[in-house]
Amino acid sequence: MILLTFNVLPPSLEWANAVFLVLACLLGGTYFVRNYGSVIGSGISIFIILSTTFVEWLGVTLGLFFGHYYYNPDFGLFIFDLPLTIGFAWLMVIATTHVLAKHITRKLTKYKMIAFSFVGARAAFVMDLLLDPVVYIFKEY
Repeated sequence: MILLTFNVLPPSLEWANAVFLVLACLLGGTYFVRNYGSVIGSGISIFIILSTTFVEWLGVTLGLFFGHYYYNPDFGLFIFDLPLTIGFAWLMVIATTHVLAKHITRKLTKYKMIAFSFVGARAAFVMDLLLDPVVYIFKEY
């Protein structure tokens, strides 16, 4: 993590990017399972991975939402021009923003679910907005 943070990861360790994303996915999945039980938490995790992977696939293949883009091979195994680890990364992003939204909206009584959804979605958007330029410019992902 220190090597990634300071952009000094040697080329021989580029495979660690995919491992880091898989571990982040496990952490996000564990959060949902611990908070919602194994069946619902696993279902939420699988839904997040599949739906975000589908949206990313639409972007990569059709240029929808964000214009045409591609991923470099440092993300691990690719299926249909898309690394499997992208859905894993999104699971961690959404788990993180879920925690933030839950905390921010915890005292609300009226419109709590609407506020929770709004805050969570905006937080995920902002996190992606902050992460994308960094990984594109500095890591050329």
